[in-house]
Amino acid sequence: MALARCKECGSPEGLKHKYPYLHSGMTNYRILCGAPTCIASASVWLTDEEEQQYSHGQRDFKISNHTKHVTVH
Repeated sequence: MALARCKECGSPEGLKHKYPYLHSGMTNYRILCGAPTCIASASVWLTDEEEQQYSHGQRDFKISNHTKHVTVH
């Protein structure tokens, strides 16, 4: 599941997954940071598996935030 973080909060630290792939400014709508106390605009971070899916053409991903999924262009 992708995560969203703003520039100030930085790359996400997942408990089960690492999120090394940043996709910034490439969504259809504004995404808010998923950090507990932050409401800034954010970028999407993908796991290794999600990045592989992205490289094979998948663009819709579930995101752990206040939305159900995000489309990455």
